[in-house]
Amino acid sequence: MFALLVMPAASAQQLTARPVLSLTFSVALALVIAWVGLGISYFSTYPPGFWITTVGFVVYLAAVAGRAATERLIRGSPS
Repeated sequence: MFALLVMPAASAQQLTARPVLSLTFSVALALVIAWVGLGISYFSTYPPGFWITTVGFVVYLAAVAGRAATERLIRGSPS
């Protein structure tokens, strides 16, 4: 369950640099990650911790990819 503490905060920091907004995103992402992980584990044979960690990692990867794409658009694509 350590991932439930780290992943939402890391994802939120990728989305914004503002502390209050980052905290808000972190709480919202933690709730979504926990509920989606629990929902998937209900229909799966794997435990909830596995799915919560997996969903958290996917959200983090999406946040990193989104930030990289945004920065690339702002700077202009390299030729």
